[in-house]
Amino acid sequence: MYTCFNFRYLLVSNKQVFCCLLKEENTLLKKLELFGFKSFPNKTTFDFSKGITAIVGPNGCGKSNISDAIRWVLGEQRTKPLRGEKMEDFVFSGTQAKRPMNMAEVSITLDNSTGVLDLDYEEITVKRKFYRSGDSEYFINKTPCRLKDILETFMDTGIGKDTYSIISQGEIDKILSASPEERRYLFEEASGILKHKTRKKEALKRLDDTKGNLARVSDIIEELNYQLPSLREQGQKAKKYKELVEELKLLEVNLLAHRIEEKKSSWYKFDNNQKRLETNLQEITTALRAVESELESTKKNLVDLEKNLEYYQQENVSVVTELEKNQGEEKILGERTENLTNEKTRLIEERSQVTEEIKKAEDKYNQITKQYQTLLEQKDSLTEKLRKLKTELEQMSRNTQNIEEAKGNLIEIINKIQQEKSSYSNLLKDKERLSAEIEELNDDLNSKSQYSTTLNNQMQASQEKNDSIQNRMDELVTKLTTLKTEVTELEKNEDKLHKQENEKKNSLQQYKSRLEMMDEFYDSDGFSQGIRTILKLKKQNPKIWGGVKGTVSQLISVDEPYMKAIEISLGRALQNIVTDTDKTAKDVLEYLKNKKLGRATCLPLDNLSSRTINEKQSKIISKHSVHGIASDLISMDERYQVVAKYLLGRVVIVPSMDIGLALARDLKYSLKLVTIEGEIILPGGAMVGGSLKQNSNNSNSLLKKDNNKSTIQKKINDLNKELTTIHSEKVQTSEKLKQKKSTLENLLSERHQLDLEYREIKKDLERINQEKDRLEEEKEVIELKIKGKRNELSSIEEQLAQSSRKIDSLENNKTKLKQYIEDISDNHDEEQKEYDKMNERKLSLQVDLGKLDERLKKTTEEKQELEVFINNYKDKKLPETLTKIEEIDEKLKKTEKEKIENKNRRQNLLDKQEQISYTLDNLKKQREEVRYQLQEKEDDHKKYAQKEKSLEKELSQIKMKKSRVETELESILERLNEQYELDYEQAFKYKKPIEDFKAHEKNIAKLQKQIKELGSVNVGAIEEYERLEERLEFLQGQQQDLLKAEDSLKRVLSEIDSTMIEKFSKTVDQINKVFDRVFKEVYHGGSAQLQYTDESNLLNTGIDIIAKPPGKKKQNLSLLSGGERALTVIALLFAVHEIKPTPFCILDEVDASLDEKNLEILTEFFSNYSQKTQFIIITHRKTTMLAADRFYGITMSNPGVSQLISVKLDDYNDVTESA
Repeated sequence: MYTCFNFRYLLVSNKQVFCCLLKEENTLLKKLELFGFKSFPNKTTFDFSKGITAIVGPNGCGKSNISDAIRWVLGEQRTKPLRGEKMEDFVFSGTQAKRPMNMAEVSITLDNSTGVLDLDYEEITVKRKFYRSGDSEYFINKTPCRLKDILETFMDTGIGKDTYSIISQGEIDKILSASPEERRYLFEEASGILKHKTRKKEALKRLDDTKGNLARVSDIIEELNYQLPSLREQGQKAKKYKELVEELKLLEVNLLAHRIEEKKSSWYKFDNNQKRLETNLQEITTALRAVESELESTKKNLVDLEKNLEYYQQENVSVVTELEKNQGEEKILGERTENLTNEKTRLIEERSQVTEEIKKAEDKYNQITKQYQTLLEQKDSLTEKLRKLKTELEQMSRNTQNIEEAKGNLIEIINKIQQEKSSYSNLLKDKERLSAEIEELNDDLNSKSQYSTTLNNQMQASQEKNDSIQNRMDELVTKLTTLKTEVTELEKNEDKLHKQENEKKNSLQQYKSRLEMMDEFYDSDGFSQGIRTILKLKKQNPKIWGGVKGTVSQLISVDEPYMKAIEISLGRALQNIVTDTDKTAKDVLEYLKNKKLGRATCLPLDNLSSRTINEKQSKIISKHSVHGIASDLISMDERYQVVAKYLLGRVVIVPSMDIGLALARDLKYSLKLVTIEGEIILPGGAMVGGSLKQNSNNSNSLLKKDNNKSTIQKKINDLNKELTTIHSEKVQTSEKLKQKKSTLENLLSERHQLDLEYREIKKDLERINQEKDRLEEEKEVIELKIKGKRNELSSIEEQLAQSSRKIDSLENNKTKLKQYIEDISDNHDEEQKEYDKMNERKLSLQVDLGKLDERLKKTTEEKQELEVFINNYKDKKLPETLTKIEEIDEKLKKTEKEKIENKNRRQNLLDKQEQISYTLDNLKKQREEVRYQLQEKEDDHKKYAQKEKSLEKELSQIKMKKSRVETELESILERLNEQYELDYEQAFKYKKPIEDFKAHEKNIAKLQKQIKELGSVNVGAIEEYERLEERLEFLQGQQQDLLKAEDSLKRVLSEIDSTMIEKFSKTVDQINKVFDRVFKEVYHGGSAQLQYTDESNLLNTGIDIIAKPPGKKKQNLSLLSGGERALTVIALLFAVHEIKPTPFCILDEVDASLDEKNLEILTEFFSNYSQKTQFIIITHRKTTMLAADRFYGITMSNPGVSQLISVKLDDYNDVTESA
């Protein structure tokens, strides 16, 4: 566990704990709580008071995580300044002993009794939570809020994620390495212009939006001014057109009503004929079915007969097969009888042979029994002779006893000689062993000498490797410097791409805003007031009006070549409102009626039915060169296809009027045809066309308006592609940066590894020296051993000489005793010869007796084998043969019985065959009779079938005529519906007597000609003119409002710029003066100043730092030494604090790069400024710790888990003094 300055435990309530901080009043930063943040999984609370608080601990214990937590809770969203790659890195990731957490939480409590923060609370607690799922939560005094609220609360207070209230070693380096323009942020924060910059940014955005809206409104006003004169002319033309169309409608509907009556009369006539023919056809069909039933019955009888015939034929074949099988069995039984008889004869012969062999074996057994008895008698005789011979030999052996005693003494002497020689041999072996050991020790001594030489070589090799590592480390330092430069360049490139991405995103947002504005203007442009109202209601309250899907023009998409044709085909139907149900349509119409907003046409999806061309019309159209059916040339969501079929399913788009007229004639003017240029041939023959004034329709086209939106949408898509490319480059740059950093880490790792190898080599050199010392000691020990072994060898050589003399004495005694034995053995030779002869006879008798025993044994075995043979043949072989003979007799009887049964079965089969032949003849006669009946039935069926076919043909012709009338009637009704939106009952009201149909048709043709001469007519021009005039007035008012807003925003921007310049220049001047004073205090002399890089542009100018330490000339910050640069920047930060002091300041290892002298100067400043600023210092420098009023110690007793210990320095001093 890490402790600071040998802190002692204090005993409180019999428990060992560390003293906590004493809580002070009226300080700004009161408390910090961490839970699950980075290495603090447990809830950890820091209580702060005024003065200086030091946070200390070993490297890697998590001290700097505390300053990261303060930045994070104050709103830092970037992960890089907090030493992470992604936000999930700030949630405790777990250790081997502790599970990972799902949430990180940090809260900070501030004293606001002085009102520094613009919130009506004396104490403010800000809390931030982040979950691994990616969700974040923010709170101010336990009330949920936005991140923006927290950032705005601390803006221009000197407190925040990017302010000078939180200074780390990285911030010092950032100021040191920053360009004058990048360094400007420090002075902007101190001058309090960040809020003004934010206001300016928002005002510039509003100004851009206002200019964009003004440009769009001006474009629309210009367009409307261009459209109004044309619409005025179109309105007058439309009025004349409506009068002619109304007159034409009366004449045409009257004529169509008469035609309907005529077609209905024809339809009823054909319907009666159809019913009569259907009755006759039913009668003929009934008779035909009866004949078919009888025919089917007769066929079934014939099939049954065929089946029976086939069955008996198969039975006959089966009987023949059985007869053949019977003959085969009879032959097999005969062969079996013959085989059994032969086997019986063989067994009788075998029985006779067995009886003869038993007799022979019994004779031989009797003979062997006699031989066995003779051998027993011979054995008894030999045994008696051998007993007598043994008695005589025992008597003779007593004479040789004396000789044997002498021989025993001789043997004893010989043994002693042998023992002494053995002892002599062992001494020789010991001598050889000692000589070998001396030689081995000499070899070992030589080996140690050689090993000593090897160690000298190893020492030289290690020294050379050490030199190589030194060279490699020098190379690594060069590579690391180059790689760090490359990493810096890649980071700059990454920042550049990030800026480009932001610019593209801003452009994308502008185009999206324009697209939304277009949607806003175009959604209702060109529609009547009532339709505009319904569309507006749908946007404002989609829950109530969600059943309104939009107008036809909003729901369809048309390619450019067909746009004019489709628009003219639909006409006012473009403004038709599509609804989900007829209930929604009813609600829309009632709303328009109640509000008196005019009329509209609704198309409820649940009621609409498709109107399409029939097969005959399709065949006719396929013969002509047409573009296609209009409903197939548009794009529409699958849900609204019924709308397309309903409006355009019977409209054909043709290339020209000539092709259209030819097709219309073939179709008998039953469909609506529209040319690409917008000319129309209506059902019935009416034609609409002529010339259109330039842009008179295009500018006001409901379909054309999507083109501008498509252009904007294309730009949006292009920007999205560019953003994708930039993002890809960013990813590649990030990947390169990652690779370079990885290489950098590898090089650092290699340098670390080389350092480890260098240390290992040092250890090897020490080990080699120790090994050489050990070898010298071992060589001295070996030399002493060789000396001892040589002394032992001299002693053994003396013992060998003594042993040789003793062997010579024993050899002399042995010679004398041998002579004595030879002398007394001469008289005993004759006795010995007789003894040897008797002993030979004894041996001969023993051999004969052994042979006799062997013959007895063999005779006994033969006797036993014969007994087994005789018993086996009598008890087994002979009975088995007799049993087999009896079995064969039984089988012969059984076979004879089967032969009789087989003969009887053959006779039965012959009888059955005769019966089957008789049945087959009868069945063949019945089959011929049924075939004759079947032919008669088939003739009757053919007669009725011809009659039925004739009636069906006649009925089909009647149905075709009736269908043709129905089609013509449907065509007339469709024409009524399409042209005049009338059904039959409504058209009947227009019916009046017509005296002369030809004159009536001429009047219709005359009116059609007059309408055609009018050319293309915009029937909505009257209402459209009134609507556009009203809209123009509204937009002109909007234009004036936007111009006023633009002037107002420009004045606001000018005021903001003036205020920012004034505050910024005033603050920089004040800081400059204080900076010079503080610098002199720090260095005890010298001077320092701040300089603008561009005094003519104070809104964007950078700031240079010029310093002149005592005894040196004035020079830029970048030219000072490392310690001087760091101390100068710290002096600047203290100057900023003096001009705009922050209630608290967090310093994260800013003293790391200072030497002791400069550090003492810095701690003196801490002490001076601590009266008005609260300091929290993260450090591991002893000098800084001594300047602190209280300590927090951070430990990591468990790997990966930071823990808190704390003690107040005054309490610590009291305890140590009392001790």
